[in-house]
Amino acid sequence: MASAQSDIESFRRLSEELLGRRVRLMLTLLESSNAIDFERAVRSDAYASFKEFDGQNLRTLIVQQQRISARFDISDQTADRYIKLLTSEGPPGKNLDFILREGNRPGTMVSEADVKEPRINIALGMNRYLSIAEIEGGLQLGPACSFWRIARRAFFEDYKTVVEIPRQLSGKSQAN
Repeated sequence: MASAQSDIESFRRLSEELLGRRVRLMLTLLESSNAIDFERAVRSDAYASFKEFDGQNLRTLIVQQQRISARFDISDQTADRYIKLLTSEGPPGKNLDFILREGNRPGTMVSEADVKEPRINIALGMNRYLSIAEIEGGLQLGPACSFWRIARRAFFEDYKTVVEIPRQLSGKSQAN
């Protein structure tokens, strides 16, 4: 139970941190007049929302979140929507899209054209990140302590600690 609650809290904090950083990167892109200013902003550690994530880049946080969510038993319907959003088209420019999704990496340079062209797609990019955050924030999660989940751990070494709780039906549907 304690492990599951810790995983849920860590996942939520990482989700909030990742959303904040992605939105700030999109706004920086909108405000940047050239590629050098944008690159400087991407490398900056001044983008952390939570002190515990200071000095960690976007990619490191994404890996942490993936490790935690690997212990979650999420429905196929939620997982499919989530993966579709994560892999959907972003602003033009392969390097720029990579940076906005996962942060900078050595050798990834953004051209002046990449910085100037995607302004028309800023709203689409923001919408994608807000949709990802809506899925992550709206997940009803709880400790995976049912007999079935514990049996799966014991017999199949399936070490999921957190389970997605199905959303409750509205009062009208429950009565039927």
